[in-house]
Amino acid sequence: MPASLMSDKLNLHTIARAVGVSHMTVSRVLNNDKGVAPQTGKRVLKMVKDLGYEPNLLARGLRSGCSYLVGINVNSLINPYYGYLIHALQMKLNANRWVPIVLNDDLSPDNQLENLRSFRRLTVDGIIVVNLSSRPAVLELLEAVREQGKAVVVISETKVDAPFTTVLLDVESAYREATEHLIALGHRRIGFLSPMAREATKLSARYQGWWKALTEAGIEPADELIQHVPRPEDCGQALDGYWRLAEPPTALLAHNDMYGAYAIYALQGAGKRVPDDVSVFGFEHLPGQVPVSPALTTARIPIAAIGRSAAELCLAMMRGEDIPEEVPVFQAELVFRESTGPKLAGA
Repeated sequence: MPASLMSDKLNLHTIARAVGVSHMTVSRVLNNDKGVAPQTGKRVLKMVKDLGYEPNLLARGLRSGCSYLVGINVNSLINPYYGYLIHALQMKLNANRWVPIVLNDDLSPDNQLENLRSFRRLTVDGIIVVNLSSRPAVLELLEAVREQGKAVVVISETKVDAPFTTVLLDVESAYREATEHLIALGHRRIGFLSPMAREATKLSARYQGWWKALTEAGIEPADELIQHVPRPEDCGQALDGYWRLAEPPTALLAHNDMYGAYAIYALQGAGKRVPDDVSVFGFEHLPGQVPVSPALTTARIPIAAIGRSAAELCLAMMRGEDIPEEVPVFQAELVFRESTGPKLAGA
């Protein structure tokens, strides 16, 4: 590196002199402006790397009116599912020089509202919300953010009754198909393990899939089969409630693969055979199968594709680009393994 460059304060002008272009050209390259000649862009980026230049986000924001921050609200930082989703979002945003700020709401509308307020105070350029609360205060705040010209993207399991750009995961169809699979195996008493209270569960797309499959098969979707299980490790206590029923379930639909795994551990601890006595169906199919025996039947969710799609929509909105009116819809794929089997006589 020339000594003159080492003695200079490292900024856009330094890089511009080193490459032989204007500082505006350097700025356009760093902002991914497609109008710069590819060869010039490569020379600028090489010099940026050689000099170890890092743009000052505060100064950059003052010049452009952008913070280059994106707020991401998720339901949990413990559930691995959200870890994979955050990873996909972050990779896409970072590649385009936006910095994600991730907050967790623990499935609480109060927490989600406070997270959105925090994002607004930080003057983020966009907000991505996973499973948006229907609470009026949440919707009103997010609408106010959108009216300020900020990007708002929702990742949801149900259609959102609000004017926000949405990436939809069709879990209703997946739960319906999973329940139909268990019915085809002869099961009529199919338990439903949910992290939400019973009344909240009944508002979910997952419940709708379970309910529709049972009713169309002429089977009553009894409320007693819905168990509130706040955490996967609480599955044992929930199963104790099932055993007190006059007719316990012979199959279980778990909220996700961790719930499915803990359900299998609890069943085996209670002397039950899986799937001979009770079948277990998981959900989400995280990369790297949950270590449980028998192997868990589940539904594979395209987590990375969902994250990339949401990030791309958010980036397009922040740049003022047109976005498609059609809502992206992603489907889950059932993966059949050894934890589900036919209902045995007497079971």
